[in-house]
Formats: sequence, C-alpha cells, structure tokens
Amino acid sequence: MRTRAGSRAAARAWARAGGIGSSYDYMLSAGLMPLGLVLAGPVSEALGVYPTLYAMSAVAIPAALALLCVPAVRCLPARPPAADSPDAVTPGSR
Repeated sequence: MRTRAGSRAAARAWARAGGIGSSYDYMLSAGLMPLGLVLAGPVSEALGVYPTLYAMSAVAIPAALALLCVPAVRCLPARPPAADSPDAVTPGSR
C-alpha cells in the first residue's frame, strides 16, 4: 500500500513539474523567436543563406543530440496516464 501511495504522489509531482517546465519552454521559445527573426536577415545577408543554414545546423544538431544523451529525456512517457488510471492527476488536485 505504501508504494502505491508513493507512486501517486510522484505522478502528481511530475505532472505539476511537467506543466511548469512546459510553460517555461514555451515562454523561452516564443520569447526568442523575434530575436531569431531579427538576426536571421542580417546574418544571412552578411554570410549568405547557405552558410547561415549550415551554422544553424551546426548548433541545433549537436544540441538535440546532447539532449538525447540525458537519460531522463529518453525515458519520458509517450502519453499521460489514462483518466481512469489510479496515477491520473485531476486538475486542481494537490
């Protein structure tokens, strides 16, 4: 019984943390989009379109591969628990 209650508490904690992390991720992504749009034109004008794309790829691909090296990222669940699952978190429950 103790393990089951612990897993429910852990599921609730992860759900709350995931929501916070998702919010920060979206805020950072949406916040940096204008900066990328402002910089893309002058950089591609100075370096050329293809060198700019190659430079972006040289940064983005290693960053994505580095994220894949983190075990917690590779073990993320594909879907949230079903609503009738004992580990499901209902909105507003803490």
